[in-house]
Amino acid sequence: MAHYDDYDFEYYEHNDRPRKHGQCNLEDFQLIPGPPGRRGPEGPRGPRGPRGHRGRDGRPAPFMFGLCAYGYAYNSGAGASLNNSTGLYDEQPIPFDILGVNKNIGIVADVFYIQRSGDYEINYQLDGIVTQTGIVGLVIYVNGFRVPQSVVSKHFVAGQKNIVSGNYSLKLFPNNTVSISVILENGAIFNVESGTYLSVKKLDSCPVRMHRAGVREADAAAEPASDTPQAAEE
Repeated sequence: MAHYDDYDFEYYEHNDRPRKHGQCNLEDFQLIPGPPGRRGPEGPRGPRGPRGHRGRDGRPAPFMFGLCAYGYAYNSGAGASLNNSTGLYDEQPIPFDILGVNKNIGIVADVFYIQRSGDYEINYQLDGIVTQTGIVGLVIYVNGFRVPQSVVSKHFVAGQKNIVSGNYSLKLFPNNTVSISVILENGAIFNVESGTYLSVKKLDSCPVRMHRAGVREADAAAEPASDTPQAAEE
């Protein structure tokens, strides 16, 4: 039977239990960790985890700005001929038999129909062969009226393929029409080639919105048509 003096009560006060003199327990020692060892090599890459759940659809995109009115047409050169037999100079409308991409601009034969107000850039080119040497030119017509500032001309050699082109900007309104005509000297016949075209593009942008399906649509409704076309500013 243990004697009362065999116990270390100082140890008891700090460890909540008595211990005999000379008794050594593992928990009496304070273990001090040594310095960390070197980092081992990186392990192999683990397998790819499963795909997560699809998140909720976000809010509609804010308004953006882009082209909202443009039109393009050209001539295939399939037998189109223009001639002047009425005077010193004559102007003949250039027909187009192939329509390119267009938006908010109607195109019928050789006439472009404007649907939105704004500043427009017009690019035009004549490609072909004339039967007699002389001056050949191009001019823009708006609402059936000649725009003198748009005239471009070039000296063409008979029997040779020639090109003349121009660029003009002006303000247009709904129901305005745009077309181009060739300027020929008296007696000349011009055979139109495939490089002949007319391009009309609205320079100032319109608000558009990118929908979830990725389709860009003009957010603003088309301007209402007027019964009386407004004259274009030269």
